[in-house]
Amino acid sequence: MLETTRRHVFLAGFMGTGKTVVGREVAQRLGWGFIDLDEFIVSICRHTIPEIFQTEGEVSFRDYESRALRLAVISPHSVIALGGGTPMRQANANIVCATGRCWLLTASWDVIWQRVYGEVARRPMLAPLASRSGTDGPGLEEFRAFAGPLMEQRDAAYKGIADHSLDTSVGSIENLAMRIVDETTLGVSRGAGR
Repeated sequence: MLETTRRHVFLAGFMGTGKTVVGREVAQRLGWGFIDLDEFIVSICRHTIPEIFQTEGEVSFRDYESRALRLAVISPHSVIALGGGTPMRQANANIVCATGRCWLLTASWDVIWQRVYGEVARRPMLAPLASRSGTDGPGLEEFRAFAGPLMEQRDAAYKGIADHSLDTSVGSIENLAMRIVDETTLGVSRGAGR
């Protein structure tokens, strides 16, 4: 069995790196529960994330996020997709490191843009970009110029909690998930021998 204190698989990374889609596949293959932290926040607060940002602000959202993480790790073995900014709070990073193994998912700017292009207006962290873009919406270069500093800001926090890294720019969801599953089941075998 996994060490009782490190019983979860966490997926961290910037928006559009595939945390939710890969996470669901990993959970299904492991036969574990899956928790998307953003969806969990919505179920707790009964408001969408854009509504929380609009009515209460980012600090309140981050408070909800920390609370949701503390509740999520109470569950038995789970695959937990973290929000893009979750590791920025040290208390959240400590919880991740203490209760599971974390995969940092990365992707090229082109791939991230393809994945988030249709959701710019629905992503609170991109709201300023959506509001200042023309009728055609932002392009890749405008997105990269806007989101690049945010990714740089988060980079150290991502790397600080990561046990493994996986580039999701290439490969099917199934193959990406199997890499995580293989490493996780190998970790289970190692844990059984202790």
